[in-house]
Amino acid sequence: MFALVIWLSLRPAVVEGPVRRVLPEVDLDWRCDAGHAWRARGQIEPRVCMTKDCDRDMWPAARWSCENHHKFHVATRLELDASGFPGPVEFRLRGHKWVVAGDPLVCPKCSKFLREDVRDPLADVKRRKRRSAPPPKRGG
Repeated sequence: MFALVIWLSLRPAVVEGPVRRVLPEVDLDWRCDAGHAWRARGQIEPRVCMTKDCDRDMWPAARWSCENHHKFHVATRLELDASGFPGPVEFRLRGHKWVVAGDPLVCPKCSKFLREDVRDPLADVKRRKRRSAPPPKRGG
């Protein structure tokens, strides 16, 4: 019994790794500049619009709003960061130029700053728990 207590106290604890949510596991809202919208699996590259006779690029659409006007769908350009997680690098209102993420987006009607309607598109993904590898066997 004493040996079991010592073994349990000296054994390294199981450490759970970070939860990883990957784009191909998630359905995102996609929009093209013509206003066509589809829900499809996430990916870094733009998609080609699936509407007949429309060959424009589709981008993941985020919702932003102005305090004086309605909500706007904003195209989002994604890239993988150094750890492999997707994140926005640029945003664009339909018919406007791309804006670097972190720079303010302005309402095309009144020039006030837009606010992002925060909703994590990856929040619906079931989280997978990762565990560390078991400790190496001691002795020979």
